[in-house]
Amino acid sequence: MIFIYGNARSYFVTAPKEMTVKAALARYFKKGDVAYLSAVSAGGVWNGTRRVKSEDEILPSGQTLKVYISPTQGLKYHLADDAVVAQTKDYIVVVKPAGLSTVPDRACDQFNLTAAVGSYLKRNGSRYVPTAISRLDLMVQGIVMFPKHKDAEKTLFAMMQHHRIRKLYRATVAPSVRHPVAVRPYRSVDFPLEFGKKGMITPSGKPSRTIFLTSGSDGTQFSVIPITGRRHQIRVHASATVGPIVGDTIYGGPLADRIHLAAVGLNFVWARKKVRIRYEGPFPAPLRMDDGKIVGEGVSEY
Repeated sequence: MIFIYGNARSYFVTAPKEMTVKAALARYFKKGDVAYLSAVSAGGVWNGTRRVKSEDEILPSGQTLKVYISPTQGLKYHLADDAVVAQTKDYIVVVKPAGLSTVPDRACDQFNLTAAVGSYLKRNGSRYVPTAISRLDLMVQGIVMFPKHKDAEKTLFAMMQHHRIRKLYRATVAPSVRHPVAVRPYRSVDFPLEFGKKGMITPSGKPSRTIFLTSGSDGTQFSVIPITGRRHQIRVHASATVGPIVGDTIYGGPLADRIHLAAVGLNFVWARKKVRIRYEGPFPAPLRMDDGKIVGEGVSEY
């Protein structure tokens, strides 16, 4: 699997005397070494558990900052109108491309799907700051739901917690000697999982269940229904049973431009009505690195 920009680099910067954040960073980093002021505006500079948002903030003598530097800093993602799959007064469902984080990370709070949805709602007259109801891994594409106000946020999170929102995925796996072409049309996998540096099957793990339905004639295409929602659940369960997902090199899949797993469906009840949302594409091309910069549809500098 190709992570388009890898992990952020981190640095500890200590103010030797009372000074501004800008002065402390300028003292630590060589001129032109890194765009450290972009790290401030992107939310990549931390004072304890708080993001530093002003380069003019005064630091007392001995105060240490943690600074994250990433190619995502200085970028934003624009959500186009045709990326909106469904929308009501209570929620919005949008398409995430592979290569875009669902939520802010420690290096950047601007370049992610949540920020893009927030900007979209603001353009349409809303002041609500959205929170994703579910997340997709960085290199996974598909639909993500966001509430449009606090009451909907509370209700949707409760529904997700109680497994009252069903999700549907499509996956392409890579048959191997260990996992020959699948012939079983239905497989329910309930291996318990825990997460360290990656997902692991272990007797002491949390209960986890995934249903795989063969959807292609060659045994490599699956419709996938996660009953529980553990981190990397589908990816680990697939690798252990039907075969590793194409592009998921962490769990044994062959290299590709993305993980060939897509969130395509949501089923739930809202306002006493059954809601069925499906989106099979087209999906945006995965974001990619070009000459050290992240490029792709919707990516721009701010």
